[in-house]
Amino acid sequence: MVSGRVGRLLAIGAVTGLAAGLLGVGGGFVMVPAMVYLLKTPQREANGTSLAVIVPVAIVGATILGLLIGGALMARLRLFKSLLLFGFLQAFTNLGFVLLAAAGKSYPLMITVIAAEKKIPTMTPARSRVCTARPPGATAMR
Repeated sequence: MVSGRVGRLLAIGAVTGLAAGLLGVGGGFVMVPAMVYLLKTPQREANGTSLAVIVPVAIVGATILGLLIGGALMARLRLFKSLLLFGFLQAFTNLGFVLLAAAGKSYPLMITVIAAEKKIPTMTPARSRVCTARPPGATAMR
């Protein structure tokens, strides 16, 4: 069984999602006031929670965008050139980690390198699916 606060948070989340879908507004438009007035959550914590809810949606959107870009590049460049391109991009992100190790504590560099490392692989799954696809009726190579 869920506690009273968790139940109220789940209810606020459901109402927020419904309102965002029906009214075409951001979920924070409903979530922040509901958390502040109904749950007596401090304003700063309610704002932070509202912003944190955006992160999973942004990750999914960025992944889908990366797949579409990778697929479009794959179709345009063909197999050999796209393998070279994606291999170069992956090597570039690896060099970023070497640079990060040499630079020491640098949060802006760390964020840049990790963001690049996370973005490049989302473009490469399109490559692997296309590389393994066979025309109808074709047999596997042995």
